[in-house]
Amino acid sequence: MRAGGSFSHIPILARLSPADQDALAAVMTLRAAKAEETIFWIGDPGETLYVIDQGTVVITVPDERGAHVVLATLVPGGVFGEISLFDGGPRTATVRALTDVSLLALSRDAFHAFLRTHPDVAIEILLIMGARQRASTQTIRGVKNPNAVIAESTAAWQKVSDVVAAIAASQAF
Repeated sequence: MRAGGSFSHIPILARLSPADQDALAAVMTLRAAKAEETIFWIGDPGETLYVIDQGTVVITVPDERGAHVVLATLVPGGVFGEISLFDGGPRTATVRALTDVSLLALSRDAFHAFLRTHPDVAIEILLIMGARQRASTQTIRGVKNPNAVIAESTAAWQKVSDVVAAIAASQAF
């Protein structure tokens, strides 16, 4: 995958011993993505964890209008795709390359086998997931509730019309 397996520039992996870095390098594959390329879409099956070797990616989710809400922008050393590897569920966000990127990919099976023998990496990934969850929660707090948006944009005559329709459709009427 890479000569010597050195991960010194990747914070989550830099603390591993050289032997552990070599063992991890042996099970990872290199993947490239061009700028603006989607690496995966929300809802896709989750089979791979990615570590950014070079470049920048953006993690987004759609809002009620379908516009992309940025949850995070990751640079070299950033990790994404880990949630699906833990629970086997679909991707929870879309990830797109902002620049040309070089990614280190770790499959679900290789990931689980590696974590069984390297629990320190599991702890680091849990710390990253906790920080990401906090950041996502803060971002989501800034997104308006779709029901509130609808209520604000509903004109007075629409509200009256809804009441009349509800009464007309009631059993008592």
